[in-house]
Amino acid sequence: LGSGSSGKVWRVRRRSNGDALALKEICGFDDQQELTQRTVLSEVRLLASIRHDNVVGYLESFIEAGSLHIVMELCDGGDL
Repeated sequence: LGSGSSGKVWRVRRRSNGDALALKEICGFDDQQELTQRTVLSEVRLLASIRHDNVVGYLESFIEAGSLHIVMELCDGGDL
């Protein structure tokens, strides 16, 4: 779907039910300084706590192969 300075975003499908989702990968997460890692994880926790019609819904996150992955609702109406 897109890419930027810190990572990429893909359109993915959940295997269990076929739902279309967005997967954001923040590359090189393990290589970032501890303060940066804490800041990013704090933002993920904040996103996870918000439930609002005008905010993209957070579903889950995980760290794999040195990258942080954030699974969110897919907003396919154009660029945000």
